[in-house]
Amino acid sequence: MYNKNQQYSVVANLIKIQLIITILNIIVVSLVFKSLTDVLSVALGSTIVIVSSIVYASIAFSYGLIVIPNIAIKQHKKAMLTKFLVNFLLFVVVITLYKKCNYLLLFISYIITQSMAWIVLLKK
Repeated sequence: MYNKNQQYSVVANLIKIQLIITILNIIVVSLVFKSLTDVLSVALGSTIVIVSSIVYASIAFSYGLIVIPNIAIKQHKKAMLTKFLVNFLLFVVVITLYKKCNYLLLFISYIITQSMAWIVLLKK
């Protein structure tokens, strides 16, 4: 069973790992491609994941740990829907405003950073 603050430590660890992955992605892309456009594309892809993870956590745990299953599922669904909408809107903003974006690197960075979230959650 979770203690009162365990969900916050899981979220904090998740965000830390996502930030580490973002930094590693940026370093690799800057060494391989040496293009500011590519580096910014990678940073934006990872940022979308991090922002949506923070949004999810702030909604899912807005009342702390919920032990009543029906309420917990309702909060999870609300948080997932909001996370999906935030992801969609952030992708639209990036694609609309950043015309020089390397979309392949944007999506690869998004997938790698999001995959780390799944690994962290499966580890617990």
